[in-house]
Amino acid sequence: MIKEPADRIEREIARGDETARAPASAAPSLLVLILLAVGFRLPALFLLRYGGSAPDWSDFQYYHEVAALSAQGYLPGVHFWVEYPPLFPWLAVGAYQLSLLIPGWIHPYFWFDLILSAVMALADAGSIVLVDRLGDAYWGAPAGRRSAMIYTALFLPAFAILGWFDTLPTFFLLLALYAALKPVDRSRSRRILASIVAGVAVGIGAMLKLFPLLALPVAGLRSPSVDVAPAGRDGSSGSLARVLPALVDTVVAGVSAAVTIGLIALPFLVYSRDTFLATFRNVLSRGSWMSPWALLDGYYGTGGVASLHDRLFYNASASWGQPSQMTAVWWAAAALGSALYAWRWWVARRNGTARAAIALTGFAVTLLLLLSRGFSQQFTVWMMPFVAIILPGISGAMLAVLLTLNDLVLEGYLYVTLLPTLHQLLWISVGVRTALLLWFAAECAVALNADAYSRFRLIRRWVLAPAIGGVLVAAVIAFVLAAPHVQAAMLERTGDSQVVAAVEQADASGAVIFTQPDVFDRLAGDLRPRPTLLVAEPRLLTWTGDRSLYRRLETSLDGQAMVILVSDTREPASPLLPAVRAWLGAHYGTAEEVKAGATVLEEFRRDRLPSERAVGVQFGNEITLAGIRPEVLSGKRGSALEVTLDWRADREPAHDYTVSLQLLDAQGKLVAQHDAMPASNMLPTTTWQPGQQVIDAISLPLPAGLAPGGYQLIVVLYDHQTLQRLSVHGAGQSGDHATLGVVNVE
Repeated sequence: MIKEPADRIEREIARGDETARAPASAAPSLLVLILLAVGFRLPALFLLRYGGSAPDWSDFQYYHEVAALSAQGYLPGVHFWVEYPPLFPWLAVGAYQLSLLIPGWIHPYFWFDLILSAVMALADAGSIVLVDRLGDAYWGAPAGRRSAMIYTALFLPAFAILGWFDTLPTFFLLLALYAALKPVDRSRSRRILASIVAGVAVGIGAMLKLFPLLALPVAGLRSPSVDVAPAGRDGSSGSLARVLPALVDTVVAGVSAAVTIGLIALPFLVYSRDTFLATFRNVLSRGSWMSPWALLDGYYGTGGVASLHDRLFYNASASWGQPSQMTAVWWAAAALGSALYAWRWWVARRNGTARAAIALTGFAVTLLLLLSRGFSQQFTVWMMPFVAIILPGISGAMLAVLLTLNDLVLEGYLYVTLLPTLHQLLWISVGVRTALLLWFAAECAVALNADAYSRFRLIRRWVLAPAIGGVLVAAVIAFVLAAPHVQAAMLERTGDSQVVAAVEQADASGAVIFTQPDVFDRLAGDLRPRPTLLVAEPRLLTWTGDRSLYRRLETSLDGQAMVILVSDTREPASPLLPAVRAWLGAHYGTAEEVKAGATVLEEFRRDRLPSERAVGVQFGNEITLAGIRPEVLSGKRGSALEVTLDWRADREPAHDYTVSLQLLDAQGKLVAQHDAMPASNMLPTTTWQPGQQVIDAISLPLPAGLAPGGYQLIVVLYDHQTLQRLSVHGAGQSGDHATLGVVNVE
């Protein structure tokens, strides 16, 4: 563990953040833990499928695709180029070849993912230890445990689960930084050994991704001459004594990094020089994406590169990509950023403290993210250890949560995955991310100077709350302004824009019925405030009385003059659909069908209902047959005669009665019959209330061999247990049945 002289630690803590004034209290506050927990769970709900499986857009599938080419004899950096240095692609090849030695699992990628994830887990564990040690170096032991707990609580789970390998080069960046911060009381040989370790870590990290090279400039910052070398009377010998140890440390680390990179690169340069160098040519030639520079270029894509098949034996594809347009602006920003970094490096060199070296590296990483022409969500992993170390309190927790929500949810999920044509979302996410990065860059920059940091803390204390309030207000305004565009883009993506437009053209007071749950979930929110109804439980066809399908439709659609039945042909049809259509046809008449893409809209209007012929026949003293539709009865042999009976309860029936609709020939012989309780057995008469109307749609099949002519249609009500018929009286009717008229059969 890195240790400092006690008096120096006290001075640094006294000049630093107030969270460092009690370093013995390593545990974060309850508020911090709650904020971190919520900040992790919110993105997890968006990004993970239930059941714990990997997200659909995990990069592990791409890693497997790269590694699987080795089964055909094609190796990364030899037969095809990869968009990042060769160490990780070859690590993936090793994991793939090892997975082939294990008997297969249900998912073909399972063992490959597990092996590669185990390597990432080791890097994660190492990063936690290094954050703890670097936190001690920054604040004084044991305050580093607080940073490690924060880092573990949110950042690693949130990013590692998503299937990126950036935690691996991040580990080597932290390892190089830790080795560079060697104690001042070590011997010259041990300091040189530490510089060698730092250089080797930088070299390995750079062959994974290039950003660990940012650790090299701090290799000579922590030399003993800063504190103990006396200046000569004329200043010359003292200056040399101060510069020489730092120069030696820097040279040793730089040479070690160069040798490590050379040893890794040499086999590729020997076997396939052009393919190996194509990787770095791709890094330099790629245009901007998902960054402020991409927005200035007018590019809203995700910065894709050539497919793997286009890379095989074709190195020219490394130059494919979106060219940058406003390069002069970027070069000006890069020059300004370089000047700022050189200034802060000089201040850190003059301070020569562990805190200065860590803050300078955090500043360099954040500056790199700001100047990077392209940005992918996994890049945020690079700066997260420094957020945990430099801001191990409520400010750092807020910064981490906001970055996580912005980069993973707003940009990675909502924009990239769902709504890639809604460019307003990218403007919002890039703006929020840039503001947060500028905030952290300022934190790192002023941390190099104790007096400046004290003033900065006072300003932050007064500005932070209003700034956050302003951001929240701006976010609400942006959401309100973007909401219609989000809805339109979502409808366009799902193909439902035509459906919503067709429904909106209909009567605004009309209800919409769904029989498919997924379609209801997808469209119900877009159709508000129009009343919507889902009927999908299959047992509604067998439940009777108040629980039945017809009773639910009857009570839900009471008073509705128009109803739209929605059916998506891309989804399995509901078994309830025919029964719902029959009920709507009986209550509203024939539907008018409208097709909106793959969705069918059936519009039922009560004013299309055929007129009813009054009957006015009473069965017993309990039930009245008020009318029948259609007025004129006609049918075709071999098909069904559709009849709708309009029943009314005079009082609560004592028994369950069956409706028997019968067709008789001229001799009174029965030729067709339909027996069922009212409403297809769904509304038994014992469930009727006095005054209740029951529409009973009956389909009476006509025999194919039925002779053309006129047939008498009668209806009977009988107790299905005793088979006793109810007596009929009224409107010229008597006996045990009511005559409904003559049916003309074609």
